[in-house]
Amino acid sequence: MSNVFINADEPLEERRKKTLTPLANKAVRERKTVETSDNESVLYIDGVVVFSVKEGLVRDNVGTVNDG
Repeated sequence: MSNVFINADEPLEERRKKTLTPLANKAVRERKTVETSDNESVLYIDGVVVFSVKEGLVRDNVGTVNDG
């Protein structure tokens, strides 16, 4: 099967904003601590960045800190 790309109806930023809310709701149902940045563009779950409107899902959220 060949790869098919379908043009999105909304810009990427709008789609990501709509993704943030269900992720936050799921974390609340799981009784986790949920916070968002002041402009609601970054989602923190239990103090760890999980999702941002700019980057999407943050996969490197194992809790490591880069001191360098």
